[in-house]
Parts: sequence; structure tokens; C-alpha cells
Amino acid sequence: MTLSYATIDETRAIVDAFAALSWPAPKSDAVAIGDRLGWTLRLELESGLEYATALSFGRTPASILLDDDHLAQATIHVSSRIDEDDPAQVAELDLAYDDVRSILTGILADPARTRRGSSPKTSWDLSNGGRLAVAHLGFVVAIIVIQERYAAVERAEERRGVSEDEYPGSED
Repeated sequence: MTLSYATIDETRAIVDAFAALSWPAPKSDAVAIGDRLGWTLRLELESGLEYATALSFGRTPASILLDDDHLAQATIHVSSRIDEDDPAQVAELDLAYDDVRSILTGILADPARTRRGSSPKTSWDLSNGGRLAVAHLGFVVAIIVIQERYAAVERAEERRGVSEDEYPGSED
């Protein structure tokens, strides 16, 4: 298996779309992002939107969670999915995470925070106050965007020295 993941141009388009938001971003802005990126709306609920992306290697899920009819978090799978029980595929996913992280560093410069371990995650602060991260979710690489209010909480926890390992399910 050769693992596929988003190109530099596709990654930049995702970054640009979410970096251009003003917070709090209404649901209509989230819908506009999906339209602009060529995503197909699969499900619309009061709590969020489920999309199929239009990445060069295929359609992957993207979900947008809503909080009081405003964008709270977006999670976009930017790699193909692997079999977590196959060590060769896990190794490919590790390399894909590193590559997407490098692409994002090229676009956004140095990250604000990096969590290492078996489930690494690297985060960047956006100029609009939100935060964008690339995460290794075990079976896929995802870009996660959180709104300004949630990003402010993360930054406050970081200033207070709250460790990622203090959260259930996090690992070093």
C-alpha cells in the first residue's frame, strides 16, 4: 500500500480558507468553506456538518462541529485511512504525518506547540485567533481547526503548564 495524502496546494487551500475566518464564524461561513473547497455535503445536523472532501487522491471525511450555530471545530482527514494492525501501513502513516507537518510549517512557520508520542499533534496559532493542528489519529492524518475561544483556552493551559498527559487518553 502506498499511503496518499493532501498535496501542498490542497493543504494551503484548507489553511487559507480557515485563516480567513473572523470569529465567531457563523454556520454560513462553514458552508461557504465547504463549497469553496469543492466538498460534498453529506449530512447537516443542528450540531454540525459532515462532508466528503475532494482531495486529489479521493474523497475523505471532513466534519464541522457547531456551537450555538457557529463553527467550533473542523476535522479534515488529509490522508487515506490505514489498517492500524499493519506495521508497514503504520510506518507510512508516520511518514505522512511528518510530511503534512512539514508542509504546514512551510505555510505557517514555526508551530506553537508539539505533542510527541504515539499520537503526535502539532499546532499553529492563526492570525485570526484560531488554531490549526495536524494530528496523527492512529488510522489517518487530520487537520483540525478550532475557533478562537477554544484556542484561547489551549493557550491559557499551555501558559499554566498544563501537560497534555493530564488529559485522559493522551500519551507521551
